[in-house]
Amino acid sequence: MSCGRRVNSTFDLSRKAAEKFLANGSTALRDTCSILELLTLQMLEIDLKNLVDAGMQKQQTRTAIKQSLYDCIEAYGNQFVERFNRWREAA
Repeated sequence: MSCGRRVNSTFDLSRKAAEKFLANGSTALRDTCSILELLTLQMLEIDLKNLVDAGMQKQQTRTAIKQSLYDCIEAYGNQFVERFNRWREAA
């Protein structure tokens, strides 16, 4: 599973979930997100980029870097997925 798909599944940004929130004919999954959700995803993306850069600098294997990315996504998911659900219920 790619990191993008793992992020989408962690934060329930699936096409099926997006159908409830899409407006004006948009097809972008991120159009379903609130500003807070987008900022959270942006923080995650910055952390993922930093992990890739650090792993490359340390000459880690691709497998080790990928695992660090998955661990980071899981940590964000544990912290924010409940908030995402509450934000969506309030929308």
